[in-house]
Amino acid sequence: MSATNSTSIQKFAGIPLKLYTSAFSIEGLQFGVDNLRYDVHFSPGFIKATRGMAIQLFGKFSSVTDLPGFDSSFNWYRGEEEYKGLCREVMMDAVKRAKLDDQYQVQYLALAAIASVFREAVEDRYKACIQHINNQIWRQEMAYNHERVKELRDGVQNITRNRETLIQYANRSLFQYLAEAQKETINDLHTLHFGEEGLLPDDFFANPLLHAENPAADAFMMSEYVLLGSRREDINQYETLLTALGEFLAGLADRPSRPIDPE
Repeated sequence: MSATNSTSIQKFAGIPLKLYTSAFSIEGLQFGVDNLRYDVHFSPGFIKATRGMAIQLFGKFSSVTDLPGFDSSFNWYRGEEEYKGLCREVMMDAVKRAKLDDQYQVQYLALAAIASVFREAVEDRYKACIQHINNQIWRQEMAYNHERVKELRDGVQNITRNRETLIQYANRSLFQYLAEAQKETINDLHTLHFGEEGLLPDDFFANPLLHAENPAADAFMMSEYVLLGSRREDINQYETLLTALGEFLAGLADRPSRPIDPE
């Protein structure tokens, strides 16, 4: 898989454009015991920590605290650093295996597996939150605690109404922890053993498509991207945008640079 930014390299005043390509492939790696899939094993502690962090992120963003395993006294600085440390440990093991096999693509396999853990944990904990609050509502109804029932129903409505936003936020945060661990430690180890070949850019996992529950959803696409069309009735059209962008960039290129007055 590769991604290329910019189709032509030009320099405009104040807007440096740069062409780059990122390759992400695990071709050449041996399959697992079934000769169909790759085997990646995570410790139960990492899975548990990921689910726990997802719960804390849900509570932080939604302000709903009656969630399974939610810690109201959670120290965010310490908690985030500890979780980044877990991501770092997983990737350090991947670097060691990559060095042993002389294939840096092993790190890509580890990253892809971690991404899968993130998404599965977020989806699993979201469902657990809904089930937990519904169970609480049932118990409080049996106790005729109407005020508490109202609070819980408001909470579950908040979570269900903002489902896609909550899931996207949690996934984005988890990927950010991984990216920071990569940048702080793992990239240096990769460069030490393999040089700059195969080194991923810092923003590789910042792609919103990785964070969304349903990347094909219209609401998500409209919130994250400018959707262009070529029909006459389309509000945003390719030709109109390209013309406006070309005129803007041409104006920057023709604008004379102003000398800097020495102080």
